[in-house]
Amino acid sequence: MGNSQTTNEPDFPINKYLRDGLRREEVIGLWNVFESFGPQKGVIQVSQLKKRYQDSYDKTTFDQKLKNMETLDFDQFFQVMSEDIIDKKKKYGDVDFDYNPHENAQCIFCPSFQGNQQQN
Repeated sequence: MGNSQTTNEPDFPINKYLRDGLRREEVIGLWNVFESFGPQKGVIQVSQLKKRYQDSYDKTTFDQKLKNMETLDFDQFFQVMSEDIIDKKKKYGDVDFDYNPHENAQCIFCPSFQGNQQQN
């Protein structure tokens, strides 16, 4: 799987989304995942997100966060998903994340442990 970033940066205001606990590459990864849903008029269907990650370890958490929503724009998607990444970093340390927007996954943004890092 691995990080599937390209050297070309997407055409959106990345700096608007940078914050403590989130690297530039992670913001781009979130944008790429959002774009993989083929947003129509700037929004994606929550049902698409739930379908793609129906077997995810994170399913219960995301079902709670998205329970009354039918669509998400990128700001909403970013808020939910960036919180997840930052929470996982607090739990597992400063790990890399695998972003493969075209596969079903056991977690939406999965920590990828490199070298001697291990789960707590």
